Amino acid sequence: MKLLSFLFCFSSLIVTAQFEAVFYEDVITDTIYSFKSENQEKLNYDLVFPPYEYGEKHLRGGLHVNEILKDKKVSALFPSKKAIEDYRLVWSTSFEGKSVDLENSSNLGLFCRLETKNIEKLHFVLFSDDSKEWYYKELKVPENGFLTPIQFNLKDFSRENAFFKGSNSNPTLLNSFSIVASTKSSNGSFSIYDLIIGNKNQKRLKVNHRFFKALLNQEETLLKKNVYELIDVTNEIYDNTLITGTINLEPIEGSNPDEKTLIYEILNLAFEYYPFYSEKKIKKRVIKMKFSSYWDTIRDLELCELISKIDEFVSKNFNDAHFGVELASACKNEMGKPSKLRGPVRGVFIGKELYVGAVLNEKFSKLKIGSKIKVINGKKVSHIVDSLWNNSKSAEHRRIKYIEREILSGYKSDSTHIVYEDDTNLTDSLFITYNQKSRIPKGFKLLKHCEFKKFNDSISYFSIKNWYLDTYLKFMNHSHELIDSKRIILDLRGNGGGEDLSSIRLFSTFLDTSLTYSKTVINGEEQLLVVKPNPYLRLSDKKVIIIGDWLTACSSESFIMAMLQLPNVQFISTAKTYGSMATRYNLVLPSKNIIYINGLAGKNVLMGEIEDSGIEPTIKPQIQKVRDLLPYEDKVLSTALDPMDHWLIMTKN
Repeated sequence: MKLLSFLFCFSSLIVTAQFEAVFYEDVITDTIYSFKSENQEKLNYDLVFPPYEYGEKHLRGGLHVNEILKDKKVSALFPSKKAIEDYRLVWSTSFEGKSVDLENSSNLGLFCRLETKNIEKLHFVLFSDDSKEWYYKELKVPENGFLTPIQFNLKDFSRENAFFKGSNSNPTLLNSFSIVASTKSSNGSFSIYDLIIGNKNQKRLKVNHRFFKALLNQEETLLKKNVYELIDVTNEIYDNTLITGTINLEPIEGSNPDEKTLIYEILNLAFEYYPFYSEKKIKKRVIKMKFSSYWDTIRDLELCELISKIDEFVSKNFNDAHFGVELASACKNEMGKPSKLRGPVRGVFIGKELYVGAVLNEKFSKLKIGSKIKVINGKKVSHIVDSLWNNSKSAEHRRIKYIEREILSGYKSDSTHIVYEDDTNLTDSLFITYNQKSRIPKGFKLLKHCEFKKFNDSISYFSIKNWYLDTYLKFMNHSHELIDSKRIILDLRGNGGGEDLSSIRLFSTFLDTSLTYSKTVINGEEQLLVVKPNPYLRLSDKKVIIIGDWLTACSSESFIMAMLQLPNVQFISTAKTYGSMATRYNLVLPSKNIIYINGLAGKNVLMGEIEDSGIEPTIKPQIQKVRDLLPYEDKVLSTALDPMDHWLIMTKN
């Protein structure tokens, strides 16, 4: 028996060694035009564009254009487009003609970084003197300030001919480029920091991390490179390829290895690296033995069914949002499993009672907000809650929220009968169905990503729905208003995470000295991330209130815990945060199924045992009625806006 086990392990190593772990990075090649290389002597190095992608620093040097309305009109630029007569020329350049196939090139694009003020629309215009054709693309400018880095495929540009419509010259000899703007303001302005016209291709890079070295039976060679501009890493060895959240496991050219064996080895290694056994009260040795036995019962299944069974095993035993399986589209279609739908009636618990929190279809409009739901399909709500509560493996502070979602969900062909009591104590009933579209009612106050508000001269508000890479850039767009504020409210409700780098960059703006952001342990080796004060925005003297809820998770929790180290920060929420601290990494299999794991970046021991426990708010408003909630009167935000400064002297938990 031992010999058979040894032979299986040995054959597994042979199979996994036939795979490579790689990720893809966008690179621009075959450059037709580069703004930086053509305008070095004209650049103003006082102009700075915030970093966006990983590995970037603040981009210094740009060209500023002020008083756009004094420039000439460009009505002659588009002879058949009268609507463009109000456009003004912002900037133009000529370059040595380059022959390109605009019709068939899928990679040729325009990439630029801009800053605008009081401009409604921009047109990017390429011209061919050879064919007398213009190629142009319109951009509606969403806000003043730094724009999210722009990427356009030239294949999508509209075409206009100076003499006749519908020219088919191909290829095209491009030799000039212009940017024109539409603005109704007398003080519009524009800054260009970078602009490249060229081919975007993907560079294939091998992942350099001990997990994959062990998985694929390869020698480990860690790189020494700091990928974060604002971070010091105390340990000299830092694995820079962890910057990617998606790793592709691809067969080595010329091989045809067994994917099932790869899956088995990934999971065994994922169990070894899993960081939260103590928090979840799971024994590693027991789980590995259970999986080994379970594998023997499923190993001969078809791949899609096997993947589905693995998902069931991991979900049941770990119940971790960052550890599981995501079926590829082909497998979903093959399995034919319908998904449960959230209904047009949304319930919310206040205490132990279930109330109507929202009605998202007019068909059920007789059901009023705040009505108490007493019976569902003939069963008392309290009995249903008890059953769901006892069967749930979720952390206790999350269970009631999962029950809220589950209790009024169903499949497309289902119907649910409810008995409810309105605010006049009258009892009525209706059937809820799940085959209607949900619509957001008028007057709903929904959070928007990176929405900035000034409630008065002293309070600034900024909502962050996700830590996208644009979050820091959009925050910097309001630097002047933030500097003039006494209090800053950061709304992280519903923010389930995103890019750690984005939250770290924002954190740096509140520092006046370097501060530890996280301390992770990987296989007994400690790595400390220390964030430096931001060189361009200092808000360390501001009072800060962070708003969260039970869905605030992952990168948001790291941010909150780091911010709570500061003396002038409070955290307001009606509940503890979600309690899911690790970073998710997607391992994409050749079949396009995904195994996502959370052990690659280690365990952040600085944050304490937050996994499955969440962060307790320092101020906890009491919700007494449905109208106190966010879509309506929003008592949590009202608490944050309280003009009294009593919150500052409260003792933090």
